[in-house]
Amino acid sequence: MKYSACIVLAVLAFSAVQAKSVNTWEDKARAVVDKFEKWLDGKARAMIEKVNNIEGLVKSDVEKFVAFEEEEIKSYIASALEDVEILKSEVPVECYKNATKALYIAEEAVVEDLLACKNMSQAYVDINKMAQQSSIIALDVVKDAKVIVQGIADCETKTGLEQFKCAVQYASIEIKQIVSQWPEAKAYIASMKELTYDVRSQVNACMTTSQHIALEQRVQDALDSFSSCSKSAY
Repeated sequence: MKYSACIVLAVLAFSAVQAKSVNTWEDKARAVVDKFEKWLDGKARAMIEKVNNIEGLVKSDVEKFVAFEEEEIKSYIASALEDVEILKSEVPVECYKNATKALYIAEEAVVEDLLACKNMSQAYVDINKMAQQSSIIALDVVKDAKVIVQGIADCETKTGLEQFKCAVQYASIEIKQIVSQWPEAKAYIASMKELTYDVRSQVNACMTTSQHIALEQRVQDALDSFSSCSKSAY
């Protein structure tokens, strides 16, 4: 009787240990899944943030470029005004006034040309058009992430060590492939960045067309008139 009781206790103890072992592997598998899901969620959120922010970053770069060019124009005019200033008290007032007026008009005209060239740039127009795709691309990232998560969730159909191995193997493969994940989103971001350089080249090309009088030419004309006016006074 005592011998039978010992056997029963031993069987129960073995069953308990076995059950505990199964739960341990499943707990480990669940921990892997949890970490993987958090990791993937972070990657997806980061990609979506890049997609959503790229329009603002690109437009900011364009505006910085335009602001720099505008500052260069103003600096060039300021230098010319300093040149005229040298003879301010030696030449007729009318000569000085006309020269400074011509230089300020030149500055305003060239700045207007700069802004017009930016707005007419096909690349600048394309930035606004492409930006309309951002919500669709972001949604695709979310959809892809859900598919990937479902893949590791399928490991729950297994039990014990097999479930743990399934989760680890699946996670390791996806981690390896994350570099090539979401190619459409990455291509979108790269294309938007490329448009920044296209805007610059198109604006520079626009500013040199026959439709626009170059800043240097405008300044030269103003200084020639100033010189002629000054010489005729004596």
